Amino acid sequence: MAFTFAGIRTIDAKLEIGTQNQVIEVSADAVTLQVDSPVRSSTINSKQITELPFSGRNPVALALTVPGVSTSRIGVGGTGSFSMNGSRSRSNNFLIDGTENNDISVAGEAFSITLPDMVQETSVQTSNYDAEFGRAAGAVVNVVTNDDAITTTQGLDPAVQKRGTLLSCTENIWGATFGGPIIKNKTFFFAGFQEDRQKSSGSSTAAAPTAAGWAPLNSLFPNSANPLVDLYRAVLAGTTATAQPTIIARGNNRPGIEFGTATLGYANLVGDRLFSIKGDHRFSDSDSMSARYATQDRPIRPASVSYPGMNTNQANPFKNGIFSETHIFSPSMTNELRLGYNRIDLVFPVDTTRPLGRTCRNTPSPVCRLPTSLTWVLPPTFPRGALPTTTPCRTPFRW
Repeated sequence: MAFTFAGIRTIDAKLEIGTQNQVIEVSADAVTLQVDSPVRSSTINSKQITELPFSGRNPVALALTVPGVSTSRIGVGGTGSFSMNGSRSRSNNFLIDGTENNDISVAGEAFSITLPDMVQETSVQTSNYDAEFGRAAGAVVNVVTNDDAITTTQGLDPAVQKRGTLLSCTENIWGATFGGPIIKNKTFFFAGFQEDRQKSSGSSTAAAPTAAGWAPLNSLFPNSANPLVDLYRAVLAGTTATAQPTIIARGNNRPGIEFGTATLGYANLVGDRLFSIKGDHRFSDSDSMSARYATQDRPIRPASVSYPGMNTNQANPFKNGIFSETHIFSPSMTNELRLGYNRIDLVFPVDTTRPLGRTCRNTPSPVCRLPTSLTWVLPPTFPRGALPTTTPCRTPFRW
């Protein structure tokens, strides 16, 4: 039979019934449909949290594996910067054990649990939320902490183990979790601790006179000739620009002074110290209680970079707690009381290593009408801080 391009040919064949000599059975479990609630959600279990590689060690980052979640182009609120179903990154609602965990100042996640062994599961609700959840049009992310377990975590990164020694500029993480029953089948506890230290170096740029600019400046204003110029010299501490030179005119036919961009190196130290303790007690099969308190300190050193000895740090202590009581009235009627506590203490102190940095703030630039973008002293708003605190109360009643 001849075949042509795009041609169709028909072949009639006669089939006869034969004898049975092999049986093939195909079976599968029926897919369970969710009929008790319209919510659409995904659950990231403890095995995925402890074994999947993800940056930052925060299980909330695994929300990016849920359908409908995408990375936000503009990150606001740290790890919680993702978009759900096209909503804004600030439209997500974050919970820990069912209670508030939102940064009420800029939105996003407040307390970040960076010890995976502390987390039992992470639930990501994407649409059709229950009535108890509100506040946001994006995802509802709830991190459920462990209650009773006996585990310890320790070890080094494989790359570090092969070296035999720790790198001097690297990230060192150590921690442990421990838990178990206090009274058999009645009272349980769980505690966890982790410290994460990141040591590296960085560089920043700042405006300063070039070598060709310092010469006429020192000639025009010798020491003690002008107090503001003396202060300017003291703040810069010999910083000299080496790139992007430009002449700033002084007017009245006076020679200009050459400025440029100087590179400033610094040691970058970022820490994360986390501690959490949790207790659970069963009064009866229909009545139980749980309480948890967690603290986290995430200092940034430095938080702002300036001239030598003028850098400032940032303190970021976080606190989060919950007390909950669950009562089962009948197989179809339950009530849960959740009292939460969420506190963020953002502190931007004036803690420069040089005392000069604490006294020269908001001082006008003395040299040649410097452009406003060339900041040479700390902002006048320092020291400053924020202390957003929330104490939510939830009482979901179901029947």
